[in-house]
Amino acid sequence: MAEITGETVISAISKAIRGSIGTSEIVSIYKNKPEQNAAKPYAFIHQIDTTHTPLLGRRGRRYYIMDIRVHPTEEEKSVNSWAFNLAEKLLSALAYIKLFNDETQIVKATNISWRVESDVLHVITNYNFSVIKTKQEIPDMETLLYGKRVK
Repeated sequence: MAEITGETVISAISKAIRGSIGTSEIVSIYKNKPEQNAAKPYAFIHQIDTTHTPLLGRRGRRYYIMDIRVHPTEEEKSVNSWAFNLAEKLLSALAYIKLFNDETQIVKATNISWRVESDVLHVITNYNFSVIKTKQEIPDMETLLYGKRVK
């Protein structure tokens, strides 16, 4: 089993968006840092917060909160109606994501919300994972040499 990181979740979100929304609605998708003067409309995926809760033994719960910001074109006249239509498509695209391009590693979003701030669509998603730390190898004991002496 591969390790789940924030970059893994961001890549899965990017593939889910690209799989359901064409390049006419979102030209490009950026991870962590958008380019300057990028062609709009573009999406920018940002990891807001990560929380790890240790459980008994090697188990734990990891919570990822992601923000997908979509910037409209400068010519867009009714940003709110554009955002409402695109948000509905993003909600269905982000409900389930596939990790590691594996059909068996499908994760359901536990919470999805969206809002428009300063003419930018923000879609906030939460993904929760149960994790198990890998067992650390414990080296074998070395042999102990001793001599028999009676006093």
